[in-house]
Amino acid sequence: MKKKFVLLVILLLGGLFVNNQSADASEKEGLDVVVVIDASYSMAFHDPEKNVYDAIRTVSEASLGSENRVGYVLYNDSIVKDKELTTVSSRDEIESWVQDAKSVTPVKGTDVGLGLKTAQRMLKAANPKADYGMILVISDGDTESDTSNPNRTQEAVNADVEAVLHNSEVPIYFIQYSQQEYRNREPMNQWSSRTGGQSHSVQHREELLSVVAQCFKHEEKRMNEAVTAEKALKKEEQFTLSIPVKHTADKQVKKLIVTMTSESFIKEVVYDETNELSVQENGNQVIVTIKNPKKENYVLKYKTENNQQATTSTYTKMTDLPKEKDKKKTVKTINQIMYLAAGVILLGGIIIVMFGFFNKKKILVPIQTVVPEKHFFSDSLEGCFIKTPDDQEIPIQNWPGSLFQNSQTITLYELFAGTDINLELSLMKKVYFRVGKQNTLQMKLKSGVSGIQNGQPISTGTWAVLSIQQGAYLIFKEDELELDIHIRKKSGRGEMILG
Repeated sequence: MKKKFVLLVILLLGGLFVNNQSADASEKEGLDVVVVIDASYSMAFHDPEKNVYDAIRTVSEASLGSENRVGYVLYNDSIVKDKELTTVSSRDEIESWVQDAKSVTPVKGTDVGLGLKTAQRMLKAANPKADYGMILVISDGDTESDTSNPNRTQEAVNADVEAVLHNSEVPIYFIQYSQQEYRNREPMNQWSSRTGGQSHSVQHREELLSVVAQCFKHEEKRMNEAVTAEKALKKEEQFTLSIPVKHTADKQVKKLIVTMTSESFIKEVVYDETNELSVQENGNQVIVTIKNPKKENYVLKYKTENNQQATTSTYTKMTDLPKEKDKKKTVKTINQIMYLAAGVILLGGIIIVMFGFFNKKKILVPIQTVVPEKHFFSDSLEGCFIKTPDDQEIPIQNWPGSLFQNSQTITLYELFAGTDINLELSLMKKVYFRVGKQNTLQMKLKSGVSGIQNGQPISTGTWAVLSIQQGAYLIFKEDELELDIHIRKKSGRGEMILG
């Protein structure tokens, strides 16, 4: 009895310690930093030693062991490579990011507008607090697009730059770097003042990394001052997610998949357990699946560690309602199949008896079963609208691997079904996806939709491979609706599995 009492005391004390540790961790705040680097031919001329990519190491090492998140965007005539915002866990991880960035091959073209726009979308998708983020741009100062992408004119590049500068909620720092000379070219040297950032011109590697560290420390200090200014903690709130089941006159809902995503850990998910509803909790993402719904509405309640409501996306699969004649025909067909099966079984039994009677020895023939190869896709597909009618802002769309794993093929139209995006989506029925080999997706386009991959047009009617290393640029209506689509690897704060 005495030993049990001592053990109980130890467990209680241990629980108190863990709870205190969790409370302390939830009060920490971090700075979100997106490093945007020019990866064009002209930048390679001014920086043959690729020193600009060491800026990623400088910012990441300063964030090691903190709640800061670091991401980067590399651009030339398109987005060559990007790394979403994530906490830094080790120096080996930092080195892998730097080497991965340095492996990029320079390409002709400088679409600085697309680079800035991608960084801004990345920050907005991460839901940063005001004063808790920054964008750091490193370039040779060249703003002429000179791009090989026929769908990106200089006017479009300039318009994107202006939109980012006008709407930016975080300061943007611009560093013009060249090993040949000090460069202070217009108009880039005038952009930072419009966002509360700074503009610098540097020539040597040590000078470059010193200025990068200076900009980072300036924003980190400003963030700490903002955190100190928060006088009271918000009361923990319980949120409610309502999932309506919307049948139509001739179709019924077959399946609903609702993905909840939060910047922080989603906890205390409460719902009525039913056979048709399943909930998968993965840190800061929760996937709710309802198969053959029996109710008109399903309700979940949950909390988040940052006390902010999670964002949701819904995928709905519909099926035709069976007609009365079809029901009778189905019953008749089932009866015929049952009678046929009974006859086959009876005939098979007679043959087996006769075979055993006339053959004293039984010969067993091994049967080899060929198991079809099964492909898996565990990451997620992400779509970013580069151009929309009337330049309306549409959030980055993210679809988890489970959507593709459970279907032989699925169209882009089906992925967008159920969302509140106000666009003409009929052409998206001509974009097909299926799971490919080695954790990839395959995409096929039909006439009416064109695509670009690695600077080359995608052939209509053939399956193109989408992987972590290569995405695609889809054009539905020239100069009206264009979409950058790519694979997003599992990562992020709190073991995030992004879809």
